Amino acid sequence: MARGVIFSKHFSGTIDTSDTRASAPSFPEPDITLASGKTLRILARNLDSEHINRFIQSATLNGVPLDNAWFRHQQVANGGTLVVTMGSAPTKWGTTNPPPSMSDSSSTFCAAMQP
Repeated sequence: MARGVIFSKHFSGTIDTSDTRASAPSFPEPDITLASGKTLRILARNLDSEHINRFIQSATLNGVPLDNAWFRHQQVANGGTLVVTMGSAPTKWGTTNPPPSMSDSSSTFCAAMQP
């Protein structure tokens, strides 16, 4: 299943490159088969069919709290589980550490992409 169907909004790159940005999932328990053949399972707690609970309140990746609204491919390259808890109002979850920017020359990843 395409990642764009599972996470309905913000993306950067693809699931097999540098980083993936998390947003409200469209399905409660999708599984993504990675290029390696491993599985990334996504569990969306409190996701409702009325789409009232459309804001991520908290998340864990492989049992570790995920404070960023993004994660690196290396974190899921061997499969894993992303659990997001949904709610009806926005919180400050994911707002303290923005994802890397291609225009940030101080980023190791971005500097490697410069000519």
